[in-house]
Amino acid sequence: MGLFLVFSEYVNKDGFPQVKQAHFDYLSGLQEKGVVVAAGPLADMSAAVYLLNANSLEEATAAAAGDPIHIHNVRKFWVKEWKVVRLWTFTSHNLP
Repeated sequence: MGLFLVFSEYVNKDGFPQVKQAHFDYLSGLQEKGVVVAAGPLADMSAAVYLLNANSLEEATAAAAGDPIHIHNVRKFWVKEWKVVRLWTFTSHNLP
């Protein structure tokens, strides 16, 4: 298993309301399977990043490609494997 960063950049912000719920449902399903580790928008709302736990770059790319936000061309995406050197444990209650 490895960790992969999905960079998801808007190409059609106007399309977001139509896919928002399907996008959130899709990510929730991946989270329940242990695939999505973290997800959220950038502070300027121009894009989002999510962290996936996958067996390969191909598997992570397929997971990202299945997101309705990408299927409907609201955002374009690319995936990069992240070679984590140090990892600290945190919970959502100690995020800003």
